[in-house]
Amino acid sequence: MENLTAIARRDFLDARRSKLVWGVFSLYGIIALLIFVGPTLVADNVESFGIISIVSSVGLFLLPFIALVAGYLAIAGERESGTVNFLLGLPNTRKEVVLAKFLSRGGLMLAATMLVFLIGVVVAATQYADPQLVLFAPTLAFTALLVLVMVSVAVGISAMTGSRSSAMAGAVGFYFVTIPFNLIPTISIPGLIRYVTNDLLGMALEGDIFQFIQAAISPAMAYQQGLNVVTTRLYFDRFESNLPPEAQEQALARLNDQAWYLAPEVMVAIMLVWLVVPLALGYWRFKDAELG
Repeated sequence: MENLTAIARRDFLDARRSKLVWGVFSLYGIIALLIFVGPTLVADNVESFGIISIVSSVGLFLLPFIALVAGYLAIAGERESGTVNFLLGLPNTRKEVVLAKFLSRGGLMLAATMLVFLIGVVVAATQYADPQLVLFAPTLAFTALLVLVMVSVAVGISAMTGSRSSAMAGAVGFYFVTIPFNLIPTISIPGLIRYVTNDLLGMALEGDIFQFIQAAISPAMAYQQGLNVVTTRLYFDRFESNLPPEAQEQALARLNDQAWYLAPEVMVAIMLVWLVVPLALGYWRFKDAELG
């Protein structure tokens, strides 16, 4: 445990000096702040539900990118520079190195994410007509889990590769395949499966199945699906909606009619699998790797 703590502390100090990580995260923080504050400048009846939805949508694209940037060189960078040999020359195991890198980079990302949400809570509590602070709790929980999952993916990729260029290619490829490309029906994996099964084979599979596939191959999509269901239900249960009764009933009906495998609990389970598997695969490749 002492070795794990020592490696994590050293790596945390190194990672927090990354200008690229802080530059991108500062951009996210500025955008989030503008989203939180902007509506108060033009309206008096601001509520948190819509604002949180916008912030989480922005975070869907930016936070995974920031987490991948923060972690993709965690081990590959040290392997290429040769400093990993010094690190392992001390009484440290390769398992401790992988776990420590995840803890340090994950801790850095969590601290920055919580700071952004703390600012949002302060703005909502002091400036919004209906702050709806209870909605921040599940949003922060889902966002924190997403951040940790993406750090796990980044560290796992870094442990599997032996050079900066390979780690960067893996991180960039994972980001585009699981997020931007995953949203384009014609080139996404769910879209291709839909084309083969429904269009070519005439199987007429339901849309919920493809939505589940989209979430299963992308922790960011699982985050979006789970968070949307939780916050929407909480909003309609606890607060008075500005929507007409018919629109509110339709929105709840759409949520309630979804298949059981699109429930928030299933989305959390998917994200937990993504949290564990990349680290395990990364360690499996790293434990026997020739370090040169």
